[in-house]
Amino acid sequence: MVFADSTSGDNLDIFKATDPTSSWSQQATLDVNPGTTDIIHVAVHQEGDNLHIITIVDNAGGLRYHVFSMSSDSFTISNEDPSATVDNDAEDMMGDISVRSDGDVIILYSGDEDNDMGAKNRIDYGRREGGSWGGNVDIAVDSGGEFHFHGPGMIRGENDLMHFTWEDLTDNDLEHRSLTASDNSLSTTELVNDVATWGLINQQVTLRPMYYDAAGVERITTGWKGSELGDPVSSAIIEDDGTPDTPEDAGDFDVDIHNTLQVILATYAVETGADTIHLVYVRDGEGDLYYSSNTNDGGWSTDVELLDAVTINAISANVYTRGPYTVLAVVYDNGGTITYNEFPLAFTPTKLSDTAFSDQNYYHGPFEI
Repeated sequence: MVFADSTSGDNLDIFKATDPTSSWSQQATLDVNPGTTDIIHVAVHQEGDNLHIITIVDNAGGLRYHVFSMSSDSFTISNEDPSATVDNDAEDMMGDISVRSDGDVIILYSGDEDNDMGAKNRIDYGRREGGSWGGNVDIAVDSGGEFHFHGPGMIRGENDLMHFTWEDLTDNDLEHRSLTASDNSLSTTELVNDVATWGLINQQVTLRPMYYDAAGVERITTGWKGSELGDPVSSAIIEDDGTPDTPEDAGDFDVDIHNTLQVILATYAVETGADTIHLVYVRDGEGDLYYSSNTNDGGWSTDVELLDAVTINAISANVYTRGPYTVLAVVYDNGGTITYNEFPLAFTPTKLSDTAFSDQNYYHGPFEI
């Protein structure tokens, strides 16, 4: 697990466990961009034994790229500067990272407000090819400064196609386009959903997209919250040609937004062998943790309550194999204490116990499992 440590604000901590239900140990810590303040955002992509990480720090400290080797338990790249100009408003400091099969690293982030955009934010991407960063390319810019873009998310799909999603906070849309590996060309922008009731300025209401291959058919699953006053998580599949399917509700109940961090309290995890997307979210108004799933776009299951009355500030999930079981791992900040839970996916999900993996408190928000 990757954390921003609240004791220092700008330290990135790595924890691991052979048996995550019993013991966790800290493997490394990194002072991110020394001299800056709190880490606002963390995104992680695992490729083999390496964790590719981006951090965004407060006070215009910028975006930094790091690589942690899980085989040597050490950082092999730290505080590398892609020369990415990130917006300096804390609520807009968001980004994502992925890696192509040839090792090229792609980052996606909320670009700074500039003369073209005026008071509106753009979405930018950058490439690390052959061990060095090239120019960062605007992907969603309107020179008239009419649109405000926010909440970038990215996933690698078939043939190393990078799928980008973001919010248009001016028109209340969720939008998508892709980047090819062959010539780094961008597709046309597609409207995933027109959410006329959003009105969530400076709130991260989208989920990181997920990918799986269903018998040769590419499935990119997007997710978002429909309005400020309620609504469950909605989802839509983006097809091979880039066109989205009709949106549908992924959860049975309204999903919560964190009042201070302004992020949606929900996360996807993909089970590739079973072509299944798993959703874990906090129910609005109750604080309860709920679960739902969708196999090969066959419809979302009836929601199951996992935990009662927890105070969740952030949440992340992943699917992996441990022993004879494929398990859904869930880690969350419960009132300032990081808690880990898991359940085997071969069985119907049931309520989990609320057991903290560590007594150390962490900065609320940026972590991934």
